[in-house]
Amino acid sequence: MYGFIPKLAAYDLIHICRRKLEGQKTQNRSWAGIRQEIRRKAREEIKAIEAGRYGNEPLSPADVNIILIGKCLELYSRHYGAVVDHEGNEVKLKDALEEIRMMVDQLVTTEEPLPSELADIDPESYVYLTCLCDRKEVKSDDVHKATRGILEPDSLIKAGIMIKGRAGRGRSYEVKQPSERFHALLEKFNPPKQEQQTLFGELNLPKTKNKVYFIDYVHLLMALAEGGENIVPWLERFRGETPRLRAACEYLMSRNKGFTSSLKKILGLIDIGSLFSTR
Repeated sequence: MYGFIPKLAAYDLIHICRRKLEGQKTQNRSWAGIRQEIRRKAREEIKAIEAGRYGNEPLSPADVNIILIGKCLELYSRHYGAVVDHEGNEVKLKDALEEIRMMVDQLVTTEEPLPSELADIDPESYVYLTCLCDRKEVKSDDVHKATRGILEPDSLIKAGIMIKGRAGRGRSYEVKQPSERFHALLEKFNPPKQEQQTLFGELNLPKTKNKVYFIDYVHLLMALAEGGENIVPWLERFRGETPRLRAACEYLMSRNKGFTSSLKKILGLIDIGSLFSTR
């Protein structure tokens, strides 16, 4: 019999759930609460891995990710079928797995990790910020590696974040820049002619067409700033997103120096707005 060779071992993920008995009552669990438990569980498991739980040989990053995802998925599986979001809708396995993968990535990434304010952004925006924001063109293999377990590359195309590369240049994608998305984003947000206020005096977010991703807010503001347009009304409309917008702008500025000018304009106006709102 051959001896066990740790370097040749690999880890995979199997999801097992208990069968729900007929008539069995289950109590709904908040996905937000489970996400907090998942982050705590992942941190504990990282310490255990570093302490040698799986042998003295260091594990590959891919194996570490699989182990962490498996351990974190246990918390979701305990309440399978009874995990609900803030609107009371069931959180499906596919959606839970996407978010768990993103949380694991954020915890194990040592290079340019996302700020904590961006922990719960949508998968499309997450992939853009962590993989695409500093590129104009990206190889197909790199995209598949970055999106594995999170989403399909076609989802990024549908979101308007990238397009297939031109023929003759190999298998690649072109990453759309904020200015290239400007007109599509304006059409998506479809700003009303008259601003409407709530009973508390706050401005409603603009009505939108199609799904809006977090990166859409950022790209629209960047495109407006690049074109010398007034972004103050938009910052007012996006007031509820201010902490995440500030975090995203600061992160992008550290990743892509070409964005510095427009991002500085946005951050300057955000800070001015914050100054007046605290008085």
